[in-house]
Amino acid sequence: MVAVYWIIAFPFSISLVALCLLGLFQDLLEGVPFGQHSLGIVVVAYLCLFSYQRVRNFNTLKQMISLFIMITIAQLTDNWVQGMAGRPLAGISFIYPAFTSALFWPVIRYSLDFFGNKLRVFE
Repeated sequence: MVAVYWIIAFPFSISLVALCLLGLFQDLLEGVPFGQHSLGIVVVAYLCLFSYQRVRNFNTLKQMISLFIMITIAQLTDNWVQGMAGRPLAGISFIYPAFTSALFWPVIRYSLDFFGNKLRVFE
């Protein structure tokens, strides 16, 4: 969610390569098929870069819905990679992280806005 916020706030300041490396590091930490999280985070980053101007101007509820859709797409790619690796799929429970991410989005967004203004990141 921090990467999504960062892309919406500063769209071209973080590269897709850095996010891909972050995803590969997460794969190593969790012991999942190599590239699973990289694929999900790069897809979400691309969607954010494609629509950041619209999402930035949405109200909080619409941003929550947009984030829910993006995280659901990332979870679908994770499920797809898990299925390709021959691991059992989680069923419909893959939506739970997207739902909780959408619920916590206002807290994360306002917290990062507060700290960004306090540290003068936005100037």
